[in-house]
Amino acid sequence: MILGRVDNRALNRAIAVVAAAWILLAGGFGLYYYSDRYGHASLPIVDRGIEQMAQILEADPSDLDARAELALYFLEGKMLDDAIEQSEAVLLVKPDHQGALFVAGKAYLAKENEDKSAEYFGRIVELNKENQYARFDWKLGIVHYDLGNIFLKRGQYTRAEWEFQALLMADRTDADAYFGLGQSLMEQQKLDLAIEAFRSALRLDPEHGQFYEGLKEACDRKGLKDYAAFARAMLLYTQGNCDEALAELQRVAEALPEYSEVHRALGMSYERIGKRDEAVRAYRRALELDPGDRASEQGLKRLD
Repeated sequence: MILGRVDNRALNRAIAVVAAAWILLAGGFGLYYYSDRYGHASLPIVDRGIEQMAQILEADPSDLDARAELALYFLEGKMLDDAIEQSEAVLLVKPDHQGALFVAGKAYLAKENEDKSAEYFGRIVELNKENQYARFDWKLGIVHYDLGNIFLKRGQYTRAEWEFQALLMADRTDADAYFGLGQSLMEQQKLDLAIEAFRSALRLDPEHGQFYEGLKEACDRKGLKDYAAFARAMLLYTQGNCDEALAELQRVAEALPEYSEVHRALGMSYERIGKRDEAVRAYRRALELDPGDRASEQGLKRLD
């Protein structure tokens, strides 16, 4: 199983997903708005937020939302023990406060205490079981993503599959979720479904080598030699070996002339080495085979 990519990107999300978050005082899990899951709030913003929440709590120590927001600022400032202390103080009074559950789960995950993190995240999932709108809540999807990675590491592949599927119900454009889903399916020997999940990840994000590693492993297990060769060629591409990648992709294109991804990959490779006309032809062929291929559409736009 390939865990490197998931771990890396999961760490980015664990650190940054709460970067610019504000309590909206609307109650429940809808308290949070995330401006950018890969961005960070600047330290002065964090410091000001801590100071403001401390002042509010000095005036009214029973303000649970302010205490949860203070915990969130501590989390963003990487003061993990303080984040845990404040969020757990909220939960002593209101055990179903989803903002505090979220912060506690994130803080424990950052401390690599996955058992405690899973406990808090699991309570959020349980609280939203009867919420008919939960699957449309992309914020809840973050919880499913982290749980999916935790279960992957534990070897609980069925549960990991369920978490990634739940995330994708909220956001069908999350390449990381498709990659995690592909891993969980592959380890259950659901190879056809795993291959489709890896392909979905690559349609959204065709430049990342680890997605091709997942596709290659699944195709190797399935005995699909030409498709595995395609994935190997794209690994060469992501490593900067375009000449080798092109030679292999041309061979795969002859073996799989109706496989749209190989034509998109040819377009990407030709574009990278400056062969514009060849790239345009390859992207156009990819779009003939798969009219919804956004990466090929974007490639053509770049070359206009």
